[in-house]
Amino acid sequence: MQFRLRTLFILTAIVCVYFGVLNAPPFIAIPLYCAIVWLTPAYWIAGVIYAREARRAFFIGGLASGTVPFVVLIFFSLTVVMEGWGPWGYRNYGGRGGFYGEYQLVNLISSLFIFAPVVLAFVGGWISWGVYHGLQPPKPAPPLASPFQQTFPRANPPTGEMPVQALVSTSGSAAPRQSGPG
Repeated sequence: MQFRLRTLFILTAIVCVYFGVLNAPPFIAIPLYCAIVWLTPAYWIAGVIYAREARRAFFIGGLASGTVPFVVLIFFSLTVVMEGWGPWGYRNYGGRGGFYGEYQLVNLISSLFIFAPVVLAFVGGWISWGVYHGLQPPKPAPPLASPFQQTFPRANPPTGEMPVQALVSTSGSAAPRQSGPG
């Protein structure tokens, strides 16, 4: 399986940004995660509107499988923004000098909450893309190419009609007359 270089660079950049935000303080990371959650449905809806054929099937499947988790997550993120983490606060997970660090565990848990619906949407999209391709009728196979097959244009086959000149020359009126003695 080969990937385009651009695809690999994009995936590398996404992973680098994710791990960079994972180590950021929660007052920076949580608003970024919430912005991702609030803007991701626009990606799916635009794909449903503007994509064609198999890509449209992918976006419809992603939208259908990710709608409920996204709605739940939007309400959860609004609650977190309004009320704070409460029992989910980082001090409850070891605080300063804890197992994984002060901010990393909070960011990890919030990113798992936030990116779970995104992963579910992509899985739903890939499943619907596979179903789309599975239900397509098979394409007719092209004729087999042979190295011995004639590739230049063929001559017109005879139609059984005589040319006009042949008809004129066989009729008695067009034949030359012989002048005789008399």
